[in-house]
Amino acid sequence: MGKSFVVTPENIELYPPDMLVKRYHSITRTMRKKEEIYCTSELGQGYELLKEESDLIHSYLVSQQLDHLIAEQIRFPGMDKPAPETYVALVERKLRDHYTHLQHIKELEQKLKQGVQIIIPSASCVASYGGVGGGRSNQSMSERLIIRADQIEEQWKIELEDWHIQCEPMYRALEQLDEEQRLVIEKKYFSSKKPLSDIHVIPLVPFEHRKFYKVKGAALLRLAESLRIIKPGRIEIELYD
Repeated sequence: MGKSFVVTPENIELYPPDMLVKRYHSITRTMRKKEEIYCTSELGQGYELLKEESDLIHSYLVSQQLDHLIAEQIRFPGMDKPAPETYVALVERKLRDHYTHLQHIKELEQKLKQGVQIIIPSASCVASYGGVGGGRSNQSMSERLIIRADQIEEQWKIELEDWHIQCEPMYRALEQLDEEQRLVIEKKYFSSKKPLSDIHVIPLVPFEHRKFYKVKGAALLRLAESLRIIKPGRIEIELYD
């Protein structure tokens, strides 16, 4: 087997686990570099092939109960700064998840603001929750519809609270950032469904590219610490399904 290889469904069982893990980390580093240089529409087929290969390796290791090899703790002497490739991908994944959670929160808040509309078929009229008309013959149906509307809105409130609870760790972590770090994170990760490439973020911040990368790196490291992805003296790599 050569130094450079591609893992496929046909040959994956031929490689020992340690080689698969090395290949997995190599692929994810390459993908991350491409994401920093190109926007989503420019990533191309090569990026998609890398993603398919990394997903294949991940799924195979999980099926063989060897996923701990990916999540293995990497220790560092004393308080040495951990290498970015050991935590950046995990922080970015959490930031993408946080963006998705915020979208759910916005949708629920909008629904609660608009309220549940109640339609009374026999009266052929639409009334907003809280103001239902109708004659005596429609009273029973109207009452049931109002009760149902209350139940729906109550469910929305429960879902909204659940989303806020899921977001709480990231809320706290973001509070640990300074103003410049928070700006970089918001522009890059919270402006669209997929993170913007660095070349598109730099014009949006009030400092030049060298400082941008310094601020971005410091922000991701601080988030990794706040989210307990890394700890003093070691880094813990979580495994995502």
